[in-house]
Amino acid sequence: MKKIFTFLFTLTLFACILNQEENKKNGFSPDGGKFEIGSQSTIDIVLKFNDAYLIGDKETMKSILSDTIIVNYPNGEMIKGLNALVDEIGEDFSIQDSSLQFIGVNPFKPKSIFSVALENDTKGEWVIAQYEFNGALIWNDELQTYDGQEGTQHIRDSYYVIDNKITRWNSSERVEKY
Repeated sequence: MKKIFTFLFTLTLFACILNQEENKKNGFSPDGGKFEIGSQSTIDIVLKFNDAYLIGDKETMKSILSDTIIVNYPNGEMIKGLNALVDEIGEDFSIQDSSLQFIGVNPFKPKSIFSVALENDTKGEWVIAQYEFNGALIWNDELQTYDGQEGTQHIRDSYYVIDNKITRWNSSERVEKY
């Protein structure tokens, strides 16, 4: 009788543990699996990349980005490959560009950031970051607009991290002008 009780107790405990793990998963992904919270290490990689990006530190960016990275910008532009991306970033944000050297509070620190892992994906994790910038919006690109108008720029980026390297970066934005 004691063995039966021990067996049933162990079985019940094991079932509760399994059910608790399943409750940490939710939603659905394209492959039919669910999402669960990812790791802090992937968030740290994205934060390190963001800091390097904002000061034009190409060497640190290269150490964090995959050679085969694919980037999708909000304007529809797609960049493929590490060197193409670093060259593109270098054109916009070179280390010699003093406008990139933020003094005091960095306006592009994430407002929120989290990591998710897909149940059926054993390769990597997605990091989702939201940035918000308030102030003079400068974009222009041959007068397509903004040009110093006051407003708020909401940026949402998703990064796919495999083996401590960012392999995919998708960006979207929404602008509110005052």
